[in-house]
Amino acid sequence: MGKAVLYIAASADGYIAREDGSVDWLDDVSGDGGDNGYSVFYEEMEGCGSIRDVFSDGEYLYFVTNNTDGRGNPADGDDKLYRVTE
Repeated sequence: MGKAVLYIAASADGYIAREDGSVDWLDDVSGDGGDNGYSVFYEEMEGCGSIRDVFSDGEYLYFVTNNTDGRGNPADGDDKLYRVTE
C-alpha cells in the first residue's frame, strides 16, 4: 500500500477553509516566520486543488479534488479523480 503525505492547517474552531473554499486566513498568522515545510509541500501540490472526497476500495485509495479557486462552483475540468497506487 502507498503512503500519503498530508499537511492540514485548521483554525481554532476546526475549519480548514472558508465556505467558499478560500484559505486566505492562513496568510494572517503571526509567529516566528517558519512554515514547517508547508510552502515546499504547497508548491509540489500546486494545481491539485482541495481534496473534496476520499474513498478506499480496500486495494487503492481514491480522492476527488476541487479546483474552484474560491469561485464556489466548479467549472469544466476543475474536479479530478486520482487513484493512489504506491
